[in-house]
Amino acid sequence: MRAAVLAFALALLPLTATGHEGLVASDAASLAVTPHPGARLPLEASLADEAGRRTALGQYFRGQPVILVVDYLGCRTLCSEVLDNLAAALERLPLAARRDVPVTVVSVDPRDTPTVAAQAKERLLRRHPGMSASGWHFLTNAASGAEIADAVGFPFRYNPRSDEYVHPAGLVIAAPDGTVAGYLSGIDIVPADLGKAITAAADGAPATPLRQFLVFCFGGEGHPGRYSAVIEGGLLLVNLSGIAGLVAIFARLYRR
Repeated sequence: MRAAVLAFALALLPLTATGHEGLVASDAASLAVTPHPGARLPLEASLADEAGRRTALGQYFRGQPVILVVDYLGCRTLCSEVLDNLAAALERLPLAARRDVPVTVVSVDPRDTPTVAAQAKERLLRRHPGMSASGWHFLTNAASGAEIADAVGFPFRYNPRSDEYVHPAGLVIAAPDGTVAGYLSGIDIVPADLGKAITAAADGAPATPLRQFLVFCFGGEGHPGRYSAVIEGGLLLVNLSGIAGLVAIFARLYRR
């Protein structure tokens, strides 16, 4: 329920904060994830790892599923929370289930460099010491990042007023052959859902349907607490919807 409420509240943000950020209601649709089940990832896409070494996306596909996160490392809102929740979910999976599943974090921001990537990786590993450094890869190269984002259906847009990239929150599970096997959308990552998605990808099961939550990484020109009124409104509407549902149920029972 918390994830649904937060997702709903953040989905309202582009609809309510149009005066300062330059976003309009139509952005909610244009920035939603467009699932591409079975799509082949551009494995030849050229990237740089956190040590500055040239690499390609395909280097991380070694006969096992790969967790792919598209974001940017200067994000001040939800990107780090998605990564933290992913790490926490992986920590709760059995060791055998997560041992050989690499996480590739691909940036779409041309300002992100290997040095920035190394700092982001260090921060995450410091918060999650149970994670193996060899299992996490922070990759930069904006052109390749955009190509990968397009392949998996993760749109993004630079907002010059807030100096941020607006994009959906979530991650992709890729099959060992480099095709899109599933999506986990939103902020909260349930370990059981993650484990099932990894197992399905390893077994070659059809891509799982995406639960469509319009959750955006967007801070609104960096003003702290900007989500508070929207989230409170979302909570109020959810509570009212619950009450209305109960009234409808009792009314139906009464008529019967």
